[in-house]
Amino acid sequence: MTTPPWKYGTQKFVVHTVNFKSIYAHKPDVQCAILLDPRMIPLLPTNLCAVEPPQPPCFQVRETGEKGAGMFALQDISAGQLIIREHPAIIIPAPSFPREYGAYETLYQALPEFIRTDLLKMANWKSPEECSHEEGIARTNGTDVDLLFPSEMNRDSSEQIQAREYGATFLKIDRCNHSCSPNAAHKWDVATFSSSLYALRDIHAGEEICITYTDITAPRQTRRAKLEKSYGFLCHCQTCDQEDEEAVERSDLIREELHDWWFTNPGYTKWWKDLCRADDAIIKSHQRALELIERESLQALQVPFIEEIALCYAVLGEKENFRVWGKKVVDLSRIANPGFATQFERWTDNPESMKQWAWRRKQQSQRTRYIKFNDGDELVDLSMMLSLSSSDNDNEFW
Repeated sequence: MTTPPWKYGTQKFVVHTVNFKSIYAHKPDVQCAILLDPRMIPLLPTNLCAVEPPQPPCFQVRETGEKGAGMFALQDISAGQLIIREHPAIIIPAPSFPREYGAYETLYQALPEFIRTDLLKMANWKSPEECSHEEGIARTNGTDVDLLFPSEMNRDSSEQIQAREYGATFLKIDRCNHSCSPNAAHKWDVATFSSSLYALRDIHAGEEICITYTDITAPRQTRRAKLEKSYGFLCHCQTCDQEDEEAVERSDLIREELHDWWFTNPGYTKWWKDLCRADDAIIKSHQRALELIERESLQALQVPFIEEIALCYAVLGEKENFRVWGKKVVDLSRIANPGFATQFERWTDNPESMKQWAWRRKQQSQRTRYIKFNDGDELVDLSMMLSLSSSDNDNEFW
């Protein structure tokens, strides 16, 4: 073992510990050990209280057999509901350090024993020839996280881009196994230095809580190959375990269509001021997408479609429908995008406060009003003139 700082290229790395103080006297503080460039240390959070999970817990971690440990719902969990909010145990950079450095062993030793003990029980799909057991656990379970960097590390050279790549390991969230039709997802928040696991759809008591480790819109063969290469297992989730080849082909085609949807289908942005398009064009198109999402259990893709349907009803001035779809946006976005959810909640409370509320309805009401030019017979649609005189910014709705 060598002593820090350890060098990788032109960079130096050290181990630093971030402490999160428990708000309860009977609970220990939470620590996160980070292997990082020392220039980042002044930008790390200080004096933060530890995040507290919902009480009582809505899940338990237990053995699943071939898959090892897994997370299971103890009660029904609603779509959009928080399952757990958690600080990472460790964070490591993308580069792999020579084993003789002992960097990963030093990282683990910086943790309290109760955290280190749980961490060492986690899955490791890396062979002893590839790396140490400690590094293997971090590489197997690591999730990309965004951190704060000093200005000199924000350049776009390939070396600097790699220098900004870090992965975090969580003791509980990383117990979630993979599914190609996940019922949960998690969102990293650098301000609280924590990640929040939340439900993508309703989860029933006893159901396993799964996230995805790969691109869920890729074909089954591609997904399985990626998972086997990266994590050492052949996926046998309900989606992948179909024996009917026609069913597999249908599933692949639906996922391909959803992958390409925003490139091949019109969206709200180009529609809302285009009075030549049918009022329900985007609503019908997006509802079809939602039907495909439901068929494949790909609720991870649903919020943009629901959001645009709500906005369509807004510019059409249909208050009841807007509130129905707007509430769905709020419920599904509280964890993933709280600021956005708050804004939408204000709009559902007071739809008329939206800048372009009922814009299409107002424009269409003027389509029967015409003006004459130069005492001639040519009629010009006044609503078209009003439309042309308005801002060309397609996002002025906001």
